[in-house]
Amino acid sequence: MMKNTIWNPMGRLPAAALLLTALSACSSGPENEMAAQGWWSGDRVAGEPRIQIDLSRQVVKYFKGGKLVGAAPISSGREGHGTVRGTYKIIEKDADHRSSAYGSFVDGHGRIVEGDVDSRKDTPPPGTRFLGASMRSFMRITGGIGMHEGYLPGFAASHGCIRLPSRMAAIFFRATPLGTPVEIIGTAPEGHQVTWLPVPHKLHRDDIVIAPRQEEDTRPKARVAIAEPPPPPAPPKPVEKPAPPKVEVAEVKPRKGSIWGSMLGGDDEEPKPVKVKATKPAPPMVAKAEPEKLTLKRLDTLVPQKPSWGQKSRSAPQPVRKAPKGRGQTLYLPGYD
Repeated sequence: MMKNTIWNPMGRLPAAALLLTALSACSSGPENEMAAQGWWSGDRVAGEPRIQIDLSRQVVKYFKGGKLVGAAPISSGREGHGTVRGTYKIIEKDADHRSSAYGSFVDGHGRIVEGDVDSRKDTPPPGTRFLGASMRSFMRITGGIGMHEGYLPGFAASHGCIRLPSRMAAIFFRATPLGTPVEIIGTAPEGHQVTWLPVPHKLHRDDIVIAPRQEEDTRPKARVAIAEPPPPPAPPKPVEKPAPPKVEVAEVKPRKGSIWGSMLGGDDEEPKPVKVKATKPAPPMVAKAEPEKLTLKRLDTLVPQKPSWGQKSRSAPQPVRKAPKGRGQTLYLPGYD
């Protein structure tokens, strides 16, 4: 008995990829003729059983004493035949059950003449009879809905029952007593999907349930991965825009008593005295008079001017002195000796 574990909390998904297998109509080889149908470790665990059917993930989970001890893929009711949701109990068990409504019309040798019929609506052709669909390991939940062995194409395809892989249906049937609680949650998705089975932190290889070789059934089977689905991708981080540069403006508070302080409401602090260095006053600027321009004329050509009207003569005109003859010519200014 192999005791090596193939999963751990950090490496379950890579190992589960080795168990992601499927059967197809054109496949061949031993690796494709056998496929994982689920896992079961409930024989080693004690406790009250409980079953949960998740329609959204198309998975059935089996608990004992609150511990997950098994899981398997399912195929629930298709559109128009949806599986009911709610909390129920196992009310009937039948190992070789057959449907009273759905099945096929067969001839006297048991060969199928017309398949997938509803005995309540369809009329059998002459020479045929109705044969209900096989529902081995049937466990009734409510009304005509129950868990049983059936074909799993990889999507919701039943008339309302919960189909299980053959070996997992037999294991659940054997381990489940009447009155076991059953909870049905979720909504069946549309289209094909990979069924991801939840697993505990440690799972032995011999806990994996492998389907027996079935040469007569070449239909493609549901793809099963014994691991929890990978988390959804994280949303992209928003691009942070650079903050605009801060412009610092110095706050100028006008002092009390100033013009700006009275208008803008400056602080109430008393203005500090300012020492002013005494300086000598600058001398007044005096405009310099331009020098008087003198015109030199001969003394004998000067004629005394008469006073203008309304003015009195200040002094009598001085006699004009003539330069003596025989000497050099000398020029005198009037009124000067």
